[in-house]
Amino acid sequence: MASDEHLGGADRSAEDHDEYPSALDPFPREPFSALASWCVRRNGAHCERCERACPQGAISLDQDGPSIERALCTDCGICAGVCDAFAWPVSTLSDLVETAKRVSAKDGMACFTCNDFLIPGAETRSNVIVLPCLAAVPPEFWSALLAHDVNVGIYREADYCSSCFIGGPNAPLLFSHALTTAESWTGRTAVALGSVPLRENLLDFCIGLDGEDRRGIFS
Repeated sequence: MASDEHLGGADRSAEDHDEYPSALDPFPREPFSALASWCVRRNGAHCERCERACPQGAISLDQDGPSIERALCTDCGICAGVCDAFAWPVSTLSDLVETAKRVSAKDGMACFTCNDFLIPGAETRSNVIVLPCLAAVPPEFWSALLAHDVNVGIYREADYCSSCFIGGPNAPLLFSHALTTAESWTGRTAVALGSVPLRENLLDFCIGLDGEDRRGIFS
């Protein structure tokens, strides 16, 4: 189970929604944007993928495309994981792919997790990439990494994710579908991590050494 310090889905109810995210979340998510001009409905298609995927019913559709009801949105990003008509707030998926390739080349692995598995006061290693929800990226994202021989590690807790208020009950299914699809396309697999890699500080490192070893690191 997730640590008690994880403030997120499993302990939130609908009644908590008015307080989300500023009062409850030490790692607030950035808002996603709807790009109406990218929506296929403008060309006559009858697509409802984003509306159906949204766990909070925050997306509405008309002939001009999608719109987001901010009072309902939890910024999980699942809409961006199923449709190109939604934009990431700070970077693009191409940016994330390049970041993952860079940190994997440097540290041997690009590690992914979501906001809710971060612990206040604990600093993650530089190769950790935090997504608003693991279901916020499509199969093509994971495929791009695996096809470029990026060593992908993913930390999640299935029980926690299945009851997450932020991503809703379909998030684990969407994530699993995206990843298994990418693995089948590329013939490569991601690694399930046992924990989020954290940066080791010098004090903790020294505490784990005996006297001779501690003197040796400064000689």
